[in-house]
Amino acid sequence: MNLKVTAGVKPALKAAYFAIHHRHSPGPSPGTTFYGRCGTTFYAAADMPDPRTPAGTDDQPESFRKLAGHVWHDIGDDGSLCTIPKSLRLGLWHLRGPC
Repeated sequence: MNLKVTAGVKPALKAAYFAIHHRHSPGPSPGTTFYGRCGTTFYAAADMPDPRTPAGTDDQPESFRKLAGHVWHDIGDDGSLCTIPKSLRLGLWHLRGPC
């Protein structure tokens, strides 16, 4: 199920990014956040700029997962979103990658 990005999603993704990378980011770049659910698990993808890298992003977008009743976790920056279920990545978000 594709979901609308609510006001609390982007700050939560920013916190999850910081928790794993220990780098500050201004949060998801405008227009790059995708958000959805498969069963009771929530998924998101977004470009998270890093001011310390020359291009501002590296291996983006970042993938995120949230189990019901838990906080968001950054699950990777492989750029191809292979950790996101195909039903969201391809079927609803129309994001292609090498997976």
